[in-house]
Amino acid sequence: MPAIGANLAQAAAWASLGSEPVGNAPAPQLVIWGDMDSAQLAPFFLAWEVAVHDIAGGTFGRYYIDALTG
Repeated sequence: MPAIGANLAQAAAWASLGSEPVGNAPAPQLVIWGDMDSAQLAPFFLAWEVAVHDIAGGTFGRYYIDALTG
């Protein structure tokens, strides 16, 4: 179970960009995230996947926010 909600995860992702959600962004999704390209065995985490699209600022992609610690 996540310790933080989807709204807080979305706010954290956008705050890291110094912006706010614009338009119809998809809702954050709970995912299992891990560093698949790590040269060593890496842990996996429960995370919120937050889509960010700031066309005016030239930023788009996904942020992964730890669902237990934010």
